[in-house]
Amino acid sequence: MSLKMALEILYGKPCYHMAELIGGHPEHIPIWTKILNSILENPDEKIAPELFSHIFQGYRTCTDQPGSSAYRQLMETYPEAKVVLTIRSPESWLQSVRETVFPLKPLFGNGFFDRLAQRLTVGQGFNKMADLSFRLKLGATVDRTNDEQVLRGFVEHNEEVKRVVQKGRLLVFDVKEGWGPLCRFLNLPIPQQPFPQVNERKAMIARLRKVKVVQAVLKYTTYVLGGLLIASLFQFLCSHKVF
Repeated sequence: MSLKMALEILYGKPCYHMAELIGGHPEHIPIWTKILNSILENPDEKIAPELFSHIFQGYRTCTDQPGSSAYRQLMETYPEAKVVLTIRSPESWLQSVRETVFPLKPLFGNGFFDRLAQRLTVGQGFNKMADLSFRLKLGATVDRTNDEQVLRGFVEHNEEVKRVVQKGRLLVFDVKEGWGPLCRFLNLPIPQQPFPQVNERKAMIARLRKVKVVQAVLKYTTYVLGGLLIASLFQFLCSHKVF
């Protein structure tokens, strides 16, 4: 989230991020699902440029999932674009995603009200899209409940990016470094304001808390309506002397 905000300050235009997808563009979920599924089946798959053009309309930059899982296809579609690989402690990353977007237990189950809560909060099909995105990033066969495998996939992905992206087009960046390296890489002046430092874990946990509230309300409403229905049925049967 810090990089997203930094890029928005530098370019003066929105930066596409998972938060944008959840907050404003649930209609992008089936498009991303199609893109990610195609890449998973064939890593060298060429994605129709119009799909990316549709998704990124009004945006200048892109960070985070699911875009980062399609970085090679984005590089091919936008040959002048540069790539910023943000780095952090693998253990810190794992703790963050376990508390937010990549928990041991999926955020949404397969039941009717889980699917309804998903549709009302993050968009229909979000679970599938997120799963495809993480499989591309960490490895198609990685056991998501195995921390060792997840960490290895994270490290291997970062090393892959360093191998694939040619020198001069890639910046390996720690947001703690601030404006200097980023602005030099992008050939942009350093802003007067401080580099944004956002606690992304805290922000995402707040979003997920809202999701859980919706889930709880839906389940509670179900119990209440179910109880009322049973009571009404019992009253009807008694009034007609069925018992």
